[in-house]
Amino acid sequence: MKKRIWSMLLVLCMALSLLPFGVSADGTPVGENLTWSQGSDDLHHIDGKGEMYDFEDGEQPWANISKLRYVVVSEGVTRIGANAFRGKDLGGISLPLTLKSIGDYAFYESSLPSIMIPGKVEQIGAFAFAGCRELTSAELSKGVTSISESMFAGDRSLWKLKIPVTLERIEADAFLDCDNLRDVRYAGTCEQWEAIEIVGESPALSEAVIHCKDGDLNVKPEETEPPAPEETEPPAPEETEPPMPEEQVSFTDVPDTAYYAQAVSWAVANGVTNGTGDNKFSPESPCTRGQIVTFLWRAAGEPKPESTKNPFKDVKKGAYYYDAVLWAVEQGITNGTGEKTFSPSAYCTRGQVVTFLYRNAGSPEIKAKNPFGDVKAGAYFYDAVQWAVKHKITNGTGDKTFSPERTCTRGQIVTFLYRDAAHNAS
Repeated sequence: MKKRIWSMLLVLCMALSLLPFGVSADGTPVGENLTWSQGSDDLHHIDGKGEMYDFEDGEQPWANISKLRYVVVSEGVTRIGANAFRGKDLGGISLPLTLKSIGDYAFYESSLPSIMIPGKVEQIGAFAFAGCRELTSAELSKGVTSISESMFAGDRSLWKLKIPVTLERIEADAFLDCDNLRDVRYAGTCEQWEAIEIVGESPALSEAVIHCKDGDLNVKPEETEPPAPEETEPPAPEETEPPMPEEQVSFTDVPDTAYYAQAVSWAVANGVTNGTGDNKFSPESPCTRGQIVTFLWRAAGEPKPESTKNPFKDVKKGAYYYDAVLWAVEQGITNGTGEKTFSPSAYCTRGQVVTFLYRNAGSPEIKAKNPFGDVKAGAYFYDAVQWAVKHKITNGTGDKTFSPERTCTRGQIVTFLYRDAAHNAS
């Protein structure tokens, strides 16, 4: 009898040894016929057929794992459960073609960088991808018919969206506060786009360029591609500095070692900006078009615009940026984003900011070698970037990248202005 037991144990051990290291033998149930397991390659697998359970937040089997590097959902899975990956540090996920539904809050406030939704998905729950601060692009495959309520709400880094011709309805607040959504690729015609039912107002879609099969809608002359997530600006080489205040201005969120520390002190001392309140400067917050022209205007000494004619419907008299916008238009620094719109609340990209500075300098002729692979000849910011690099206003965001479409932060913008002032003073 003992010999038989030992033989059975030996067979069991041999069977277990054939399993991939780090994957449990049976897996953890996440549906009636679904299991979750983690492989030795740090990939997470959801296998089986049918629907995933709906979860309460914090009760998912992976709730205590700090980072899910990548999740592979196998063919046969038909539903991602409610709250499945809510709040998770998620590097990416592969969804199967068999998927038919995604539950409420399934990816809410996760760090998902991009998503492709398969064409058989018939139902997507409310807030499914809302609050995903790092989500930059989303693609809905042919077959998807609706975008649910608040589906992408609060996704401030979302800039690129692909929509199939099968889409029929966009629910309320689907893109609420998606301020950087600029590039919408629609597979149908302009007429078909106009036929899509959009519930309520959608400022994000109104600001975005809609690329249809037979033309573009909402075209903005100063913008091409939209911004991606923010990136810090490395310091430029030492050069002549503009005058500094006798006493350094101190903000709780501006460390002395930050590349923008001196620029912030200079900006405050010269009346360019006073911070955002509560002894904070908010250096990593994005900067709007209204703010940047105001910074430029203040740095120029707040000159009174010669004309009182306001061409923009969205620039109201009494707004803090009113005179700054009129002055910037007079100086040829900007023409707005449309015939009668300036979009003062839209975030400014790095390409736009250096273009404003370049035009403010008179758009001088520039001959320099382009070091950046993401700055193409013919782009509206091409000469401006070369000029900015030549005068050490910026070195880009990497050895061969300038990231012209990334949202420019307050810290980056005052640094650009500070270095521009140094160049003018030298």
